[in-house]
Amino acid sequence: MADLPSATVTVYAPMKNEIGNVEEWVESVRTVADEIVVVDTGSTDGTYEKLQEMDGVKVYRSEIFTKDTPLGKFRFDEARNEALAKCKSEWIIAVDADERVSAKSPSWREWLVRMPDTCELVLCPVIFLRDNGTVSMKFFGERLFRNKPSIRYVGAMHNYVNAGKKGRVKSDFITVTSCRNKRSRESRLERCKQRIAMAEEFFIPAIEKNPKDTRSMFYLAKTYKEDRQYDKAIPWYERYLEHARWKPERYQAGLELAACYYRKKHYSKAEDTMGRVLPDNIRRAEGYVLLGKCAYVRKNYEDAAYWFEIATQKTLFEDQFFLERSAYAEAPWDSLSMSYYRLKKYDKAIAAAESILAMDVNDNTRKRVTQNIALFKKAMEEQYTIYEAEDYDEFWAKAPNARRGDKERLKKMLDCCPGYKRVLDIGCGPGWTLDVVEEGTEYCGVDISIVALDFVKKNGGDVASNLDHVRAGYWDVCILGEVIEHIVDDVDMLRSAASKVKDGGVMVVSVPGYKTMYSESHVRDYTHEEISGKLKLFGDVKLVEVMHPWVIYSVMIRR
Repeated sequence: MADLPSATVTVYAPMKNEIGNVEEWVESVRTVADEIVVVDTGSTDGTYEKLQEMDGVKVYRSEIFTKDTPLGKFRFDEARNEALAKCKSEWIIAVDADERVSAKSPSWREWLVRMPDTCELVLCPVIFLRDNGTVSMKFFGERLFRNKPSIRYVGAMHNYVNAGKKGRVKSDFITVTSCRNKRSRESRLERCKQRIAMAEEFFIPAIEKNPKDTRSMFYLAKTYKEDRQYDKAIPWYERYLEHARWKPERYQAGLELAACYYRKKHYSKAEDTMGRVLPDNIRRAEGYVLLGKCAYVRKNYEDAAYWFEIATQKTLFEDQFFLERSAYAEAPWDSLSMSYYRLKKYDKAIAAAESILAMDVNDNTRKRVTQNIALFKKAMEEQYTIYEAEDYDEFWAKAPNARRGDKERLKKMLDCCPGYKRVLDIGCGPGWTLDVVEEGTEYCGVDISIVALDFVKKNGGDVASNLDHVRAGYWDVCILGEVIEHIVDDVDMLRSAASKVKDGGVMVVSVPGYKTMYSESHVRDYTHEEISGKLKLFGDVKLVEVMHPWVIYSVMIRR
């Protein structure tokens, strides 16, 4: 137990029938507490007796509640306040039986010592976990506050600390983590029944007494929704929205109401509901994700992609309750990739899925997304005419002088690297670049067509049929003239090409500026944003020239 003369801390909890949690709970709170206080509100499973046996734990039987107290008469605020009255330290940390507490560093008490007298409450991170152990929700909650008679809990069920807003600060030196995900299914169902009974006992009379009691409406509706009683939740959410004015909570209520409609397959109502509350909190991603899901199940994939795209642009913030963290991580990207797949925009589907692989996701998600990428690439190959080496051999054998007029473009591309001595030409064809390189230049042409490479060799150039056979980090300039639009994995091709260029060298890429007569062999047609975004992965990008019908870009390679 900590033994410091100042900034003393009590950890407290009211408990009932928590025999499965008490040992881990006590072990956790010992790391931060000078005093441990528990008020037992009527356990019958040995919780009280177990706590009595544990060193340093002050356990009391409640003087207000017993095992026979009806659910409708139990008040969480009174149970908490009864425990608070028995705490002796300067500061108090609230940690429930199914929660664990940890300190960021041993020096966290020093921060409390320096706390001004005007500060009464510290908002600390509270983390909720899914069954698989990943974080489902994180927010800053009212967990650490001064031990003052004036500071107490308010609210029979969903209670809060009555400390003034001006006396609050936010810090992450103490974190509370919920372990509710470890409860058995039977335990969760029983607790759910208890919450429903308590909610109906508390909130319905409160609303009858005050028909504009929006807090009671919100939590009554939320309790029904969490128990999947959507038909009961919906009218209370609707009634709440008629009266509520606080925008953050209005948004949350609308989001949950829309989710109820979505679960009942009333997709139009879900969309209409989100339309009502979306302006109340445009920073949040969850509403856009839900709109995307509604559009997707109705097979309106264009709209789905639109909403999911917006969701991917939102960043996680933790100054509000109820945030669904997956909406700021892989979820919208996953749905976006499937929307693009349905639209047969396979390159965009691949890019969205690859964004997920760059995130910290679990192994199952990584495996599934990798399989999706393979599916998207296979679909892309089946959609477009992918020419094989034999096709190009036949083409160049029949028309060895084809595209010889591209010399002006090739010269423009080489001019991006004045003073070059070594040129790598990927997709070289018969080697027309040899006609425009400076005398004495070391040249290597790469192509899958053996016929084309024979022409290059006859003109005095070195050749390679595979980039793996080309020296890396060596070439002054690498040109890819109308190549990557034919490649399924264009980013991988660009990565391989860039690896062959020396640091400070230049990779020059030209792509068609519009659909050409050969577009049936193009895997994709680029916008400026798309091609420049991919090239930026490898260095400093410059738009060299729009040279009808081509657009030329240069990339200064940086490592």
